[in-house]
Amino acid sequence: MDDRPSRATRPSDRREQARAAAGSRAAAMRRRQWLLGLGATLIVLALQGVGVLDRQIVEYASLDVRAQWFGRSSLTPSPEIAIVAIDDRAIETVGRWPWDRARLAQAIDELSRAGASVIAMDLLLDSPQAPRYAPGREGPIDDDGLIAAAMARHGRVVVAANFALDRARGTLAPGSGLGEEGAGGGATRISMPALAALLEQRPELREMPEADALALLAKEMLSESEASASRSAALDDLSIKFGAARGLAARLPASSMPLPDRAHFWPRSSDPRPPIGRIASAAAAIANVTISGTHDNDGKVRRVPLLVEHQGRLWPMLGLSAVALHRGVPLSDLRLEEDRLLAPHLAGGEAREVPLRRERIRGRTTDGLFFLTWPRAMEGWVDQFRPLAAAGAGEGAAEAGCATTLSIGGVLHPVLVAERIAANAAELDRWTRRAIAAELLVLDGYESAAEGLGELDVGGEAWRARLAELRPFWEQAAGEAAGFLEFLGEMDGEEPESEEDRARLTLLKEIAAKFPRILEEIDYGLGAIERQRRVIRSLVSGRICLVGFASTAAPVDVVGTSIHSYTPGVYVHAAVANSLLTGMSRSRVPLWLDLLSVAVLGLLGTFVGARGTVITGPLAVALLIVLWFLVTAVAFWDAWWSIIAFTGPGLAAAGGWLAVMLHRLLVEQRARRRTEERFRSYVSPAVVDILVNNPELDSMAPQERELTVMFTDLAGFTTIAERLGSVRTAEVLATYLGAMTEVLQSTGATLDKYLGDGMMAFWGAPIADEEHAVNACRAVLEMMRTLDRLNAAGAFGEGEMLHMRVGLAAGELMVGDFGNPPRNSSYTVIGDAANLAARLESANKQLGTRVLVSQRVYELVGEEGGFRWRPIGRIAVKGKAEAEGVYELVGDDDQSPHGGRTGEWIELTRRAVEAFARGEFDAALAGFDLLEREFGEGRLAEIYRRSVAEWRNLLASAADGGAEVRFDGTITLTEK
Repeated sequence: MDDRPSRATRPSDRREQARAAAGSRAAAMRRRQWLLGLGATLIVLALQGVGVLDRQIVEYASLDVRAQWFGRSSLTPSPEIAIVAIDDRAIETVGRWPWDRARLAQAIDELSRAGASVIAMDLLLDSPQAPRYAPGREGPIDDDGLIAAAMARHGRVVVAANFALDRARGTLAPGSGLGEEGAGGGATRISMPALAALLEQRPELREMPEADALALLAKEMLSESEASASRSAALDDLSIKFGAARGLAARLPASSMPLPDRAHFWPRSSDPRPPIGRIASAAAAIANVTISGTHDNDGKVRRVPLLVEHQGRLWPMLGLSAVALHRGVPLSDLRLEEDRLLAPHLAGGEAREVPLRRERIRGRTTDGLFFLTWPRAMEGWVDQFRPLAAAGAGEGAAEAGCATTLSIGGVLHPVLVAERIAANAAELDRWTRRAIAAELLVLDGYESAAEGLGELDVGGEAWRARLAELRPFWEQAAGEAAGFLEFLGEMDGEEPESEEDRARLTLLKEIAAKFPRILEEIDYGLGAIERQRRVIRSLVSGRICLVGFASTAAPVDVVGTSIHSYTPGVYVHAAVANSLLTGMSRSRVPLWLDLLSVAVLGLLGTFVGARGTVITGPLAVALLIVLWFLVTAVAFWDAWWSIIAFTGPGLAAAGGWLAVMLHRLLVEQRARRRTEERFRSYVSPAVVDILVNNPELDSMAPQERELTVMFTDLAGFTTIAERLGSVRTAEVLATYLGAMTEVLQSTGATLDKYLGDGMMAFWGAPIADEEHAVNACRAVLEMMRTLDRLNAAGAFGEGEMLHMRVGLAAGELMVGDFGNPPRNSSYTVIGDAANLAARLESANKQLGTRVLVSQRVYELVGEEGGFRWRPIGRIAVKGKAEAEGVYELVGDDDQSPHGGRTGEWIELTRRAVEAFARGEFDAALAGFDLLEREFGEGRLAEIYRRSVAEWRNLLASAADGGAEVRFDGTITLTEK
């Protein structure tokens, strides 16, 4: 009968079965974890696909950060743009807003004089200005007529209309009939869409005089009492809206585009507020300035409707209309395709493809959305469209190849100065006429020369010519008045007694004192006008001038954007114009790329959850999300001018990781307790922690691996212990071993055991480590540095210095649970490499070295990585027949016993050892003698002297006896 155990019960088979079972459990757990991570990723994919995640606060915040911080590849703002801002300075200079439209007319004239290519007014002029009166003037001032005339003189002015977007698609704004009686029998309400349709049906209403057409419509649309009244709310409303509708109709071909054939969900406006008829008719085009209808859920505008549908036509935004007019591109030449606007010659002869986007805005699908691209990555709007200091800001901004921003107060400065000059000239004229009337002066021809002076344009050629005629009269008046006063002073006359004479004397004093000063002020003012107009011309000549409110004192016409919560609307229109001119616009990537990024980040998050630890997992996922944000910002946003989702992929990464971690926390807790109960009694706590965090390693069955083993010992510690006594010796060892253990654990070592004042550790198990030899060498050098610091700090007592010797060897070893598991066992290594490491540690004493490593360690680590090696030679240690190439691991100069001469020390040793290996004994002995003299290497030199003598004797004996002996360069150590 065969008493041997059956194959199924042999220990090796049991170990194989245990490994197979562990592998099966780990594989099943990984499958469940991956399924959970994939499930979380699929949920995020679905949310991303329907666009839910694009409308979340995190996505909005990420877009804002990208806009404010990432713009290295942004193009310089177009030099064809100038923002004329109604800012704080202008309000301080001109007066409180709103201004009379005559003042805006003056600004248009100044910009026209300066050579502005297009003037785009981001100001709603949708109601007539109330009449105002000036002293000494008959009848009211026609402000609306003045601004309309200024627009007509320039000929390229784009005016604003408020195309307010409908709340729901397919419905008209309130009041869809021609005329509907107001609530409670109030005034009849007139519908703009109805008026527009009526003008299309009855072209004669557009051709006849406005007053006649208005009278005709009043009879048709208003009640008899409203129509017959000279003034009524209904009649005023009809007058305003009819004029606006006629203005829209008159500017229809130049201001709008026909709808494309394909069905689109354009933003729709059923009841716009265009400028009044006189202004609309004088303008070159009417454009939409409404930008708040497409704000995101957080109230900020990041996309704008480039085109708005009204009455079967598409009306462009102010920036697009201004650029088209500036380039001379009729709107009819623009072509709309599925996701872009094709604009030929919109950028100096180059075609532009303007990306448009279809998105759901507050529950409805909307086409024609243009992502707002700011020219500079910064927080705030102030410096977006003006040269930065580094680019040469200031009056020479137009030469800096960049957009510019100027205050409308500066534009109106020549006008204000001219008004003061006119007032001064009027004062001179008034005083002169009084003096002539009082017969104090005789100025023949003055009254005819001064006739109509106040009606001339101050600073113009006619005005200057008239000034040249009048100046001699005024200078003569001042001279005669001064001479008469001087004569009276010489006569030492008394003060006149009569009131009339005193008034005449006062008049002469005023003329003599004021006329020279006023004439000087007039000359200075004329020079200031010329200088300021040159500055204005340098800033706006040939540019699109966008005029709008930008005061910080009273936020008017502001919207929240990515760069600021209160961004003036004119800057938004400038951003649109800049994108069209420079081609710098950002567009969303295709949906499939968003979904692909979600899938990839979800898989990576799942991988981190399955492979990472409780501590490293969250850090890795956070790092992954941060890296993804940098990819979205640096690569897509900045380099490629594209917008890719951040929230969806980030959520997928976090969701995949969280799903796996919850599984591990809830399900693997039982496995953790089981592992702890199984191994805590016979494996070190460090190994238990590794096994708990790596369930796939919960088998301790011995297996063969290539590892690096370390043995250490303290030189002369027996003598130190005798001197210190047992209590003090224990304290010193506790300090030393504690510090060394921390270093070992920080480098991934497994501490096998303490050997009195020595230690045994290894790298590469239980966790596989391809860099086990490198990590072991790094650990040894760090241990040496730590020991040096402890010695220098006196950690072992006054005058006590510890010196450590180390042996390192690498090779194939059996590693695992040896002994009688599970009760009495130890996780350790067995094999020839472990014995070699122990022998190398002992050999340090004979060779005078500190850290000896085997040939295999040297081969695995190599010369790279900052390690330094001193070749010791081929050594046959005690108890080992075969010789082994041995090296001493040397640290940096601070660790080396020879400091700055370390390189010389290593080189001298190498030459001596290589001479011995070649059998050049005399050269070897000379080298080791020099090594001993220069560096005190007595032990190593003595070993080699003895080996040379032994080999010479052996070779000589063999030669005498006729035997053949080959010299192999081996040194044999006879002691442990």
